[in-house]
Amino acid sequence: MSKRSSSLIVLASLLVVISYSKKAKAQQALEIGDTILQALWDLKLQTVNHPEGKNSITLNEYKGKLLILDFWSSYCGACIKLLPKAADLQAAYQEQITVVRISPEPAERITKVLNHNPNLKDMNISTVVADSLLPDYFPHRYFPHIVWINGDGVLLGATQGEYLNEHTIRQILEGKRPQWHLKNDKELFDPKQQSVHDYVKLPQEQVFLPYIPGMPHRAGKVPEGDLEREYVVNTSWISLYARALGKGELVFEPKRRDLQVADTARLVFNGAGYYEDWKQQNGVSYEQWFPKSTDESHRSKLLLQQLNTRSGYHGRIEEQEIPVLLLTKTAEATGLKAIQKPATRLMSMVANLNRITGIPWVVNESGLSATTLLYFPGQPATLSEVIPLLRQQGLQLSPATRRLPVFILTENHPSKTIPSP
Repeated sequence: MSKRSSSLIVLASLLVVISYSKKAKAQQALEIGDTILQALWDLKLQTVNHPEGKNSITLNEYKGKLLILDFWSSYCGACIKLLPKAADLQAAYQEQITVVRISPEPAERITKVLNHNPNLKDMNISTVVADSLLPDYFPHRYFPHIVWINGDGVLLGATQGEYLNEHTIRQILEGKRPQWHLKNDKELFDPKQQSVHDYVKLPQEQVFLPYIPGMPHRAGKVPEGDLEREYVVNTSWISLYARALGKGELVFEPKRRDLQVADTARLVFNGAGYYEDWKQQNGVSYEQWFPKSTDESHRSKLLLQQLNTRSGYHGRIEEQEIPVLLLTKTAEATGLKAIQKPATRLMSMVANLNRITGIPWVVNESGLSATTLLYFPGQPATLSEVIPLLRQQGLQLSPATRRLPVFILTENHPSKTIPSP
C-alpha cells in the first residue's frame, strides 16, 4: 500500500472518529422526561466554599430530593441577584430540595466575587466551579439557567431564574404541574439568515410583528443587495420608542416619562406575575428594509413615524416643569474631597440618588466637576440615609422645580393589533 493511500485511510478514520464523537456528545443532551444517567450522578465536580470543606462533590450526594441546578456566571447581574434568594429557599426547604450552583468560571474568579460582593460576602455560598461537563447534558446559551430534576431523578425542564421561587417549589413537591414557561436556548431561526417576516409569514408592509415565543431578544442589520434589513426580535413598545428617539435615559426612567395611557401594564412590567408571561403577552418585533445609504437619523425618524401611526400610541420628547431635588453646596462648604473610602464620583452619586424610588429627580447644581470624589457607600435606600452623608461633605438637597425634557406617551387611536405568529 502506498504512503498516500495509508494517509487517506488514516484521515478517513479520523473523520469518522470526530464525527462519531460529535454525534455522541450531541446525544448526551437530556430531554424533558429523561431519567438522569448514573454516569451523570457520578460526575466529580470541583467546588468552593463547601460547608464540609470538600473540594469536589457529585450530584449523587443529593439523589432523592428535588434537585435544582443553578447555572450562573459572575458577569450576569440577574445571576448574582438570584444567589441569596436561592440560599434562602435552600434553608427553608433543606429537607426536601438541594440547590447546586454551577459556574464555568475558574475557582479564583468565583472566590473573588463571592468574597468581595457586598451582598454575597457574608453568605458563604457554595458553588461548583470550572465546569465544562454539565452543559453537555443541559445545553444552554444564556444565564441564569435553572434545571429542575425531581426526586425520582427525572428531568422536569429548564427555566429562567424568576421561576426559582417558593411557589414553583411547592407545586413540584405537591406533585402538581408547575405554571411556567420552559426556557429554550435553541433559537428557532437565525434572523441573520432568514427575515422575521419570512419566519412569521406576514407581508413586508407590516413592520411591527408578533413576539416569537422561544426566541431571545435579537437586533441587527443584514445587507441584502442594495438594501439593508434592520430587525429587532422580541422587544417592547417602550424599547422601540427609545430606539426611535435615541433618548433611552428618558424613555426608560420613570421619573422622566409621563405615560398618559389607560393600560401602562402593556408598556412596562409592573412586577405582578412573571416577566416571561408579560413578554409573551405584550412583546413585539420589528423589521424594515432601507436603502444602504439611509443614515441613522432618517431610520430613526421613520421608526418614530411608524410607531406614532401604527402602534396605537403617540410618543415625543417635550420640556415640562417638574418637581426636582437640587444638589447644591451648603453655605459653610469650603473645599470638598472624599472623607473616607469608598470614594464615588459625583456623577455616579447623582445616578445612585436617582435610583431611589419615591423621591423627585435629582439635578446637580453644585458647580462641582462630575468627577469630584465623594464618600457615598453602596446604594442607600432612603433619602434620610443620604442627607447626613451629603452634609458631612458640604452638600445639600433642596426641593424645587425645573423645566426638563420628558418623554410623553399618549394613546393614538386607531391602533392595529399585532397578529399572532
